[in-house]
Amino acid sequence: KDRGKMTAVYKKETKRYESVRKAVDSGVIKKGMSDKEVAKKYGEAILTISENGGERTRWVYKPSDSTYSKGLKVYLFFNSEGSLEKWETVG
Repeated sequence: KDRGKMTAVYKKETKRYESVRKAVDSGVIKKGMSDKEVAKKYGEAILTISENGGERTRWVYKPSDSTYSKGLKVYLFFNSEGSLEKWETVG
């Protein structure tokens, strides 16, 4: 039972990463999008990190077989107003 739940969580994590990566690569995700708009369309990030004393927030999307230090990732950077400033893809 628990294994099934974990498998579902891993699949969801990977699916969110793939949809965000595809949207970034195809230009669908654009500067100025709100964090609420991104979360509604692509799901919550696996991790959010407050940076520069709260002036910026980095959202991390990754497939389940990547770790936080290795593998594929997409970073979305939002300013303090929740507006997308930039993104970065790793891998």
